[in-house]
Amino acid sequence: YCLSLLLSKNMIVTGNSFFCLKDIGKKILDGRINLEENSSENKVIIGSVDGEGTPRKTCSIIENGYLKTMFSDYAPEYGLNSSGSAYRFLHTELPYIKPSKVFVKGDKDIKSIETEYNTFFKIEDLNGFVESFDPKTSGFSAQTIAVLYINGLPVTKCKLDLSGKIVELLKEVVEIYNDYHYGIDGSIYTGSILINHNDFRIF
Repeated sequence: YCLSLLLSKNMIVTGNSFFCLKDIGKKILDGRINLEENSSENKVIIGSVDGEGTPRKTCSIIENGYLKTMFSDYAPEYGLNSSGSAYRFLHTELPYIKPSKVFVKGDKDIKSIETEYNTFFKIEDLNGFVESFDPKTSGFSAQTIAVLYINGLPVTKCKLDLSGKIVELLKEVVEIYNDYHYGIDGSIYTGSILINHNDFRIF
């Protein structure tokens, strides 16, 4: 969710995002990351057009870590075609940008993590992440209850204190798995992500 916020046209052109228009075409994240808007893999949101009447077609936002475009309405003044991300709850409202059929591709079977990696933490929720998130730096601070796995078996639960920058974390991706699940309101469909990150405290 926070990554999609960083990649929203309105956030970028107003200077409220870590990214800028000049980042289009550059490698911004790990090469394993492929993110699509209006993907046919996301089955929750239906409808053939977005809030501006633009046909919903699969649009690559990030391809092999490279920023191809951003979540946008029709904005030729910024050199952007619509990604089909305009949304309105009521037909009387003005449309606004809201990613709605996002898909993050994963290739690995989640069961392989137990045999390929000796020690890892499983994290399912980050308390305080959204509240602490700073879109201009992509920084955050959060706490979670994580399960420590050793040799494929859950050993204990730990309280972790995590902080850092989401953009830097997504440069440390090791694997993206295909245990797909929907997040938020169904607008995001992704699998688990394994990240090599050592900057945390255990309580």
